[in-house]
Amino acid sequence: MSAAFDASTWSPLPAREPVTVDAERALAELLAWAADGGAAFDPVEIRTSPGGYRRGYARRAIAAGELIVVVPRRLLITDVDALQAERVEPLGSFGGFLSSRHSRLAVWLALEIGDRTSSWRPYLAALPPAFPQLPAYRSGRELAALTGTRALSAVIAQVAGVRDDLELIHGEVADLADLSLAEFAWGRSVLASRCFGMDDADGSARALVPLVDLFDHGPVPATWIYNRDNRAFEIRASRDLPAGHEIHVSYGPHENAWFLSRHGFAIPDNPDDEIVLHLATPAGPREVTVGAKPDRRFDRALALAHAWPDTSRPAALARIAAAAAAAGAVLMAAPDVPSDDPDWRSLCRIVRAGEQAVIAAIVAFTEDGLATAGG
Repeated sequence: MSAAFDASTWSPLPAREPVTVDAERALAELLAWAADGGAAFDPVEIRTSPGGYRRGYARRAIAAGELIVVVPRRLLITDVDALQAERVEPLGSFGGFLSSRHSRLAVWLALEIGDRTSSWRPYLAALPPAFPQLPAYRSGRELAALTGTRALSAVIAQVAGVRDDLELIHGEVADLADLSLAEFAWGRSVLASRCFGMDDADGSARALVPLVDLFDHGPVPATWIYNRDNRAFEIRASRDLPAGHEIHVSYGPHENAWFLSRHGFAIPDNPDDEIVLHLATPAGPREVTVGAKPDRRFDRALALAHAWPDTSRPAALARIAAAAAAAGAVLMAAPDVPSDDPDWRSLCRIVRAGEQAVIAAIVAFTEDGLATAGG
């Protein structure tokens, strides 16, 4: 799919109408609201960068195992909370037909952000008003630099899912016919970049967690859990942190396609990177995801490549190597980044380099397999 990407016909997601935000005031109001609601975060200092991004730092020395942040359930916004809203409740009957588990909560966000009496207003006002750094909002000319990557496929699928879900919502719930694509896309972007999993007695499985969503992904992350007994999200230091040290949490072990499409960043030399191979099988072309290690993903690819009648293991390995080489050729042919944004240029190169490294690893261990099999 990504190899056939046509930049001239690409339609990015529309952004919301520009909103002027006093970032420092919004942060102060958010922290006051959280404290009034019972959140505890004394060891943490939240700083706002000139670009408006917020990050958490150790206000003082923090010991390993120390509780850093506690956010009670009453401050969370969960999937269960969203379905209690009158205009969102009808979505509960056909939620399984939506492409994303985030869509119902995204509708709630898009509606609630306009309610000046909302009890969550200080939190909502502190959310990013737009997400220009995400690929879904970038031009086809910029996305062309990701030609052949799993990342581009992820972005295309993400945008299609947003449009398809809104079309379904419009068709099923007349009261939501005025919900715009820009507002719904904003809600989906908030959820994709900030949602946490949880398991509460009330059935809540996903949540927006004020304060906790201010921490970036990074090395040696602090640990986070939803404590069902205390009904609160908790962050604990995983090691001693000196005063002034940035506090990170883990977004999980994901490939750069996931990080870029949801969060707008990529990790150099990401050990969890993957590519999609296009394999010919007796049942027709199949897409299979493979990483840089000969694990279960590779075993599945090998089984598909081995499905031809009278196929030997060396022949199956050779099919995988050929598919990897074809994917690598597409990556090598992708245009450089035609963008004035140096951060975007850097991200595209990191993504492409990561996927090229996976391809090289696949070719290497298929060659080892061929040598072992005498192929």
